[in-house]
Amino acid sequence: MQSFSDGIYLALPGDSDANEFVQQINEKVNREGIKIDGEKYSVMFSIAKKSYALLRDDGEVVVKGGGLKSRATEPFLTEFISVGLLCLLNGDVIGLRDAWSNAVSKIQDGTISVEEISKTTRLSKSVVEYQAGHKSTQPQFEAAMASDRTDLKEGDLVSYYRCSDGWKLASEFDGDCDVKHYMKRLKQTAKRFEKGFTSTDFAALFGVDGNLLDKVVDVIRPQFRIVEAENKPWIELAHGIKLNKADSNYKIDRNGSWVEFDDAIAIDDFREKHNNIDLYCSQLAVMAPSEPVGDLSQHPRMGDFWLEFEGSKEDEKIMMQALEAAHLSYDVVEQLFGCSASIKYRYNGGKSLYLYVPMAVFEKEPTYNLHEKYKMVAQEIVSELPEELQTIPDISIYSADRLLRLEGSIYPDGCYDVVVPTELIIAENWDAIVALSQEEPVDNASEQKTELNHKASKRYKKLTKDVSDNPPKKAKLGKRKLKRKQARKFWEDHFGCLEIPCVSALARAAADGESIGFEGRNKLILESHHAGVDENTICELFLKNGDPHRYGVLEDDTRPDANPCGYRLRDVFNPFKDTIPDFDPSCKYFPQFCDPVICYRGEEFRSNEKFQQLAFDEFLGRGRNDLGAVMANDDVFATGVVTIVDASMSSGKTYLIALKGRDLTSSGYTVMGLGPNHDACSKIFEELECKHGGVSGNVIAVHLYCRNCLYRRNCLNLCGLRMASHGYPF
Repeated sequence: MQSFSDGIYLALPGDSDANEFVQQINEKVNREGIKIDGEKYSVMFSIAKKSYALLRDDGEVVVKGGGLKSRATEPFLTEFISVGLLCLLNGDVIGLRDAWSNAVSKIQDGTISVEEISKTTRLSKSVVEYQAGHKSTQPQFEAAMASDRTDLKEGDLVSYYRCSDGWKLASEFDGDCDVKHYMKRLKQTAKRFEKGFTSTDFAALFGVDGNLLDKVVDVIRPQFRIVEAENKPWIELAHGIKLNKADSNYKIDRNGSWVEFDDAIAIDDFREKHNNIDLYCSQLAVMAPSEPVGDLSQHPRMGDFWLEFEGSKEDEKIMMQALEAAHLSYDVVEQLFGCSASIKYRYNGGKSLYLYVPMAVFEKEPTYNLHEKYKMVAQEIVSELPEELQTIPDISIYSADRLLRLEGSIYPDGCYDVVVPTELIIAENWDAIVALSQEEPVDNASEQKTELNHKASKRYKKLTKDVSDNPPKKAKLGKRKLKRKQARKFWEDHFGCLEIPCVSALARAAADGESIGFEGRNKLILESHHAGVDENTICELFLKNGDPHRYGVLEDDTRPDANPCGYRLRDVFNPFKDTIPDFDPSCKYFPQFCDPVICYRGEEFRSNEKFQQLAFDEFLGRGRNDLGAVMANDDVFATGVVTIVDASMSSGKTYLIALKGRDLTSSGYTVMGLGPNHDACSKIFEELECKHGGVSGNVIAVHLYCRNCLYRRNCLNLCGLRMASHGYPF
């Protein structure tokens, strides 16, 4: 049995009749309006949560989930997965091997076509704007610049591929594809079939040796089996978060995602989704049979020991002290544990250096309270450093849930998180380390097996003997924690089911009493209202943090039909009153929470392949381009009457309509631009001033509504008075 939010897949025993089974279920349920439908499949192959393939009786393969299909995949890999799944589900091992061998041959022989390896994407800005400054290297722009195509603008489609010395436009392909890069991509993709075979058979089947199959073809078989609930390591990936390093009880409300520790494809997809910028990863992996949920302290952990040396990019003296501390720690580790040969250093691209020692040097198996043990090791190392350097290492960061920057990701100022050769640390060559971080790291590291170091293990056990190897006992919740747990359950019951990612996150924060801002309050209330949540339920959410006046949203409900909770939404926030404008803050204020594929606003796009699995910025860019095409069509406005234009999500409609209004003024129209707030009006007209040389004097800009206007004259009314004084009807 495998269950998902939209159904359950069952493997029936023996020759059971599927139709008869479904009929029996319906007879058992026997509820009016409820009917269970069932569809029969021959085989199911599941690789991860919500990522699986099904084989119909007619031979058609149904693929679900991003684990087996992704818009970021090159066409030759998409074809390899498609053919491979068909072969795997039909037990055709030779066909699967042939698909692999053909792909390998085409890459290594140079016969692969540019259409098979190139990616096509729409530019999010012009090439000139990218040249003027960018935080990270983006291959589509690099390819355009390599071909001197500075004429390409925002919204233009670009096809590009990886060549031996960088990125090039597909139109300039001359058979020079980067063999190493595309072989790596192929090997990563082949790992999606790993769960269909034993580890030995998988290694044999997807080896590069062309003669290997002849020796094993008679014994290799797909391994369709019931997967036992065995523990495996999971890591959490997150983007753009803020870490409170001073908090010893380090907790963070992440909006990341869990992936298996060795799932290189999922990690690469996460990198690509966020342009590899400002990414974080769990330092300690959680051992669990499936994606971790609930109390993570009840799971053992695994992961390398780490020690952070915090410097300052603004103060070279402090940075050099951090480098000196990192250097001297090498000698201290050798002196105390005798394992300096296993040390690895990293620079995070910002202000911190890290020293790592593989877990296998100290521990054989995953264990509980590993972060507490590592903290004791760190304190032992720091105590041996010169006194003036003992404040440089950060001992406050040892938490079971600690996130550190993802290796190879880009710091917000443009430098990479890179592995630093030990000789640069020992030489204290800061300039060379900085130079290294400014180049995209090359993945050429080979796996090095690390074994238990007896000297290190003996001292480690002595240091950590008082730390329990058992999970911590579940403490009874105090009143405050109990109230927070109840608030979280309320959010899950009433708001967790809404397909509005930003509102789900804001509701969770409000239930916890966190700051969500004025726009956040409006977004939470109005989107919940649109989704059918009643006023009393929204009020109860804001009451869950314990202070009814925490957000300035609620007031006593003295109406005859008062809400059961005793409170109502203040008029300034109340979408249930017909007299209040339906102020809906733009989705652009909440991109970190946005997922257009999940959000109900994106429903119209879900059946459109070109919009599936787009990142927020890409979705926004396409929306703007499509709306821009409408606004540029003179026929839309040819009748001379006002046409109301709407668009989904944050598609820049206010700006585009303002731009169209500017054009209409040249024909003698008087145009009023209605913006959601003061800032929107000023920013839009500043942009018109910069890009288009100003606006006409017969353009009036006014915002509709803001929190400062409710008990005074509304700005729209003030605008009306102004228009009337100039003789315009209002």
